Amino acid sequence: MVLDQIRAIDKTRLRQRIGELSWEEISEVKSIIKEMLVD
Repeated sequence: MVLDQIRAIDKTRLRQRIGELSWEEISEVKSIIKEMLVD
């Protein structure tokens, strides 16, 4: 997953393309985004 190239995507399109994230993956993504926005 490339998080340094974040952009808005329709939720239905996102689910169809890559599936769903586990709670652990969601937590990791949130952590990375927080680091990117703070630095």
